[in-house]
Amino acid sequence: MKLIFISLLIVNIAVAVIIQIGSDNQPVGNASPLVAPEKIVLLSKRVDCLNWGDFFKHEVQQVKNALTDQDINTQINVKFSKDTVLYWVYIPPFQDQQAADREINKLRNLGIVSFRVQEQGPWLNAISFSMYHVREEAQQLLRELQAKGISAAKIKERNSQLQKIVFYEPNETLEIKLQALLEQYADRELIHATCERL
Repeated sequence: MKLIFISLLIVNIAVAVIIQIGSDNQPVGNASPLVAPEKIVLLSKRVDCLNWGDFFKHEVQQVKNALTDQDINTQINVKFSKDTVLYWVYIPPFQDQQAADREINKLRNLGIVSFRVQEQGPWLNAISFSMYHVREEAQQLLRELQAKGISAAKIKERNSQLQKIVFYEPNETLEIKLQALLEQYADRELIHATCERL
């Protein structure tokens, strides 16, 4: 038994030595290089881009859908642009749906039809008339409502974040396709800039 073990040990050592000697004798020049340094191209950290905005959060998905409809598949990113304040004209939440319905009937009888009842969340059964960017416009609507006897109407400031849509490495085709959407969102700026590469 010892003889078999010693024989196998000697054979293993011999095979290991032969493999080691064979690998040492191979010429180094035959190995193919994994990297060709002369072919490495460093990309700039910044690229041309288009910044389009500013959009409210609820508008961003609408714009993305419109981009898909226009067959615009360019790489985009949605980024924070700035904070803004909106002025909300509303009637505070009613205790229940029946009380809200009574107020809705009153509004309709007065010829006021542009409003929406909040259907969930902390503002459930509140009546929303409109949101304004400018306080004076909200105050004008509030005066009109109060003149018609809607004394419960109020103005509330609401903070909101605006976002911009960034198109990376735009081309002429993209700008042509964007023209229809630029008319639809005429008050939003499209600015040429340079941005950090994604």
